[in-house]
Amino acid sequence: MTLREAVALIGIDENPLGCGFAIAALLRTAVHGEPSTFEDECASLVKASEHFDLKTGDGIRKWLADLGRVPDIDVPDSFWLFIVNADSEESDEPASAD
Repeated sequence: MTLREAVALIGIDENPLGCGFAIAALLRTAVHGEPSTFEDECASLVKASEHFDLKTGDGIRKWLADLGRVPDIDVPDSFWLFIVNADSEESDEPASAD
């Protein structure tokens, strides 16, 4: 599944912020070689919001367009599962007392 297909499944107009999280998670995981954390994705969304309106489907479409051909690269299911499974593991961890 491509990033563009994933965003369409999430609902680009119905849930643009959810789409933003998917974009950030895919990009950060690909760059770092390990699953992105919620905090990392939030940081990416803050930075992206300086350039795109992430509250609208049109803003998400502009972000996707700015990524060139990346949104249309077929991403293996194993990579998507890598991201999803890490996210569920992260939410199961107890909060630290720091």
